[in-house]
Amino acid sequence: MAGKSGYYQRGTQPAERNDGHHQAMRVPSGLPWNKGPVPTLTKVVPRLARTLNILSQLDESRSVSETVFLSRKLLDSFFARTPLATGWRSEDGSSFSLAGGGGFPLERQAVPEAALSDLLAPNKMKRPLKLDDGLRLLFKGVHAQTVTNFPIASCGVSLGFLSLFDCKLQEGDLLLIELITSRVANRLMLLKKEQERAVQMELSSRLMSLAGTLLRSESKEGLYRIILDSAAEMLSACQGSVMLVDSDGLSLQVVHTKGLGSEIARCQRVQLGVGIAGRVAESGAALLVRDLEQDPRTAMRNRSRFKSKSLISIPLKLNEKVLGVLNLSDKVNLSAFCEADLRLLTSFSTLASLMIERAQIQEETCRLEQLSCTDPLTGTYNRRFLNARLEEEVNRSRRQGLEFTLLFIDLDLFKSYNDRFGHLAGDEALKAISEVIKGNLRDMDIVARFGGEEFCVLLPGTSCSLGEAVAERIRQGIERRMSQDREGGGAALLTASLGVACFPRDGESAAALLNASDTALYQAKAGGRNKVVSVQPGFAFVASENRTGSGLNAAVRLGRII
Repeated sequence: MAGKSGYYQRGTQPAERNDGHHQAMRVPSGLPWNKGPVPTLTKVVPRLARTLNILSQLDESRSVSETVFLSRKLLDSFFARTPLATGWRSEDGSSFSLAGGGGFPLERQAVPEAALSDLLAPNKMKRPLKLDDGLRLLFKGVHAQTVTNFPIASCGVSLGFLSLFDCKLQEGDLLLIELITSRVANRLMLLKKEQERAVQMELSSRLMSLAGTLLRSESKEGLYRIILDSAAEMLSACQGSVMLVDSDGLSLQVVHTKGLGSEIARCQRVQLGVGIAGRVAESGAALLVRDLEQDPRTAMRNRSRFKSKSLISIPLKLNEKVLGVLNLSDKVNLSAFCEADLRLLTSFSTLASLMIERAQIQEETCRLEQLSCTDPLTGTYNRRFLNARLEEEVNRSRRQGLEFTLLFIDLDLFKSYNDRFGHLAGDEALKAISEVIKGNLRDMDIVARFGGEEFCVLLPGTSCSLGEAVAERIRQGIERRMSQDREGGGAALLTASLGVACFPRDGESAAALLNASDTALYQAKAGGRNKVVSVQPGFAFVASENRTGSGLNAAVRLGRII
């Protein structure tokens, strides 16, 4: 055994072996049991066991609060006689929750990150700092000369810090503190990522549900209401508004509000670049304000209708195109909005922007479709739409064994009216007469301008007798309406002749019914005008000089005048 040292060296005395035993059991000087006599193995082992137990619990902790509690418990077990403080970063990252330990009765408080920037500077970490007046104000009640701070960080992200007061640390102490803080930081980071994933999954599920709700909205106004109510519910806000960029692209118009008067909504128009919402719309960047009066970006007095000084204004945009602005203010508990609120609202705003753009596209599509099937002068349907709708009604009525009525309306001597009063007056007369026709119809009925002064009316599910009654009401309405334009009363300036054809009695196709109703119209003209006539079989009409205009030309082209 020659050449061996320690217990195996020949001739070692028992006292020497005892010294070697004490040397092997020496612990870091900064630990509580290092002050005073070196503890026996029976005292050290239980403490190590408790430490391992706490570390095991730490690895299985399922929440940030539980991890923080176990961390403080672990630190207290090592630094029971050393005053210490811990600071844990808040969820929104704006402050640290400060608490005492190791017998230091520091009242728990939230300290803004800006107030700790000097204390937590990287070049001041892990080295004793003299407690000046500023630090003594921060750590109220501690009777110490120095403080040594250690970061609690993982992957470059600061999660908190540990402060030890009047503690002379050796290399073993630093290694132990590094072990504890890194273990705590890694657990906190893992929990933070798990929490972020859970929040993201919940948000995705919520957005999917909201997407379904938004898609079911029946109007633009309903869509704006759902968007604002949903955003306010997510952030627990009491007031807010949705503003959209006008068609000129130069201003914002309020389209829906929550917690604000309707008068404000009606008169509120903001130029881009002016005010909070105007600047957000112009820049396309969200604005989070914790204190309206203190924030240098706003620096304005709070208005009386707002209960708090915090607000969020976020652009509604797609592919850098700003559609509008979503504004929220006044949390239920009157606390300030935070970065987490901004992230949540940003995710929601993308969905809201998609729904708004979809509604705008649908509105524009409907407008274009309306233009393609609508007469621009009278607002009634045009001939192309009538032809398609008439074919549909023929097929439907044939399948279901129904009948319907078709009216052909022509204004009497309209060319003379134009020659006498001018074409502008003629246009006004056509618009007035179209209103009279529509005023005598059901919502399901169809009126279309067929030609210059000709209209067609489709009456689904209407018998011939009922169709004749509707035609007579229309004729009388036109006569009354056009009499009102003449000073002193007297005969109507314009009257109308109407032809009535019924499915399937007078024809079983769209072309046959149009021909039949037109034939009845000629019978009304031949009979003296200003009357209603149903189809009379065997009638052959000879053209008259009084039959003029587009109807006559169309009849000639179709070869129907004999």
